[in-house]
Amino acid sequence: MPNSSSLWMAAGLLWLLDGSVNISMEPFRAFVGDLLPPQQRKVGFAMQSLLIGFGAILSSMLPWLLANVFGLALATSSAESRIPATVHLSFYIGAVVFMTAVLYTVLTTREHPPKDLAAFEAEKRATAGVGHAITGIFSGLVGMPLVMRRLAVVQFFTWFGLFCLWIYFTPALAHGLFGGEPGSESYQRGVEWAGVCLGVYNGVACGFAFVLLGLTQRFSARSIHRAALLVGGLGLASVAYWKNEYGPLLSMAALGVGWASILSMPYAMLANALPPARMGFYMGVFNFFIVIPQIIASAVLGFVVKNAFDGRAMPAVVIGGCSLVIAALAVTWVPKDQADTPIGV
Repeated sequence: MPNSSSLWMAAGLLWLLDGSVNISMEPFRAFVGDLLPPQQRKVGFAMQSLLIGFGAILSSMLPWLLANVFGLALATSSAESRIPATVHLSFYIGAVVFMTAVLYTVLTTREHPPKDLAAFEAEKRATAGVGHAITGIFSGLVGMPLVMRRLAVVQFFTWFGLFCLWIYFTPALAHGLFGGEPGSESYQRGVEWAGVCLGVYNGVACGFAFVLLGLTQRFSARSIHRAALLVGGLGLASVAYWKNEYGPLLSMAALGVGWASILSMPYAMLANALPPARMGFYMGVFNFFIVIPQIIASAVLGFVVKNAFDGRAMPAVVIGGCSLVIAALAVTWVPKDQADTPIGV
């Protein structure tokens, strides 16, 4: 990506990267459900959330670390590129780490073979081909377990709200709080401070993952997720009411609580309600309800912001917070007896 010769090339590579990360992520979540007994799944997904948060913090700090800790020059990588060499190197390190982590997991993780291997192989042959794959996807969507259908609603509003954050938080701060216009010094200061705020929510998410490990021993995944989404939603919506630059740090800290739960608790609930033989399939289908709200948000929000809010980004951030609150309320409709497996049972 840092060697892209045009904006469209960079965008295409970003889409490719996003797709590959999503495709590799869901089997790893299925691993947790497959390889851990039900009473350990909440802890397993909470640990996954911890490691995701730690990776996000480290990756966001990597250019700064390379320059200030390892003493690499901040010069651009070439006369034709304005991208610092530290950013180039960060991408290369990220690529190596990504490939190494995936390969290590694939090569060292043993899956439990089916009890009747011959029947399993016969079923694979009978369902091979594109036509069977498409039919299987649609039949899977129609036959989703009740917990998954209810969690799909939760996921929709959750990721719609997160997309509002990722698109509009930076311009909301730069224009709404710092009073800058694109290209101005005050706008640039707002952009830089928004980066600090976003780092806070990843940092809090990483720290709160330790708390999640303790909470999963006492409370159900359903209760934890509902409370965390409510805290995160109110935190995101509160961004609009701060009058100084330090207030959004508190808002992002609250959002970090929600983010830690988003990365773990829905999958803990889902894994307990899925038939083991279809764990990987349904984990992949579950990813639809992350992608669909993002597509809708990208198609609709720009029009709404331009025409309803006169181009102001802050109302879109508030909409994102409200969407997370709706997601928290929707968790109530997830069947408790099917989603939660008490520790020790």
